[in-house]
Amino acid sequence: MNYELWSLSSRNIVADFETEAAALRAVAAIVRQQGHAAALDLLLGSEDPAGRSRRIAQGQDLVDRALAASPSSPVSRLAV
Repeated sequence: MNYELWSLSSRNIVADFETEAAALRAVAAIVRQQGHAAALDLLLGSEDPAGRSRRIAQGQDLVDRALAASPSSPVSRLAV
């Protein structure tokens, strides 16, 4: 399975990952490096070997999942 991180505003793939955990770590890093607002523009999806795509999370839901998966991250949840 392939995990893809998309920019909602540009509708382009930002990066792809072999695991969901790796994608979530990347989103947490974006929050740390570029700020909360930058990560709100992202969508995480997956594509199975048959080419079927599905949305996993986007926007605030994705940020929440990423931060929860990275408890050692120095970033705390931000209210929106």
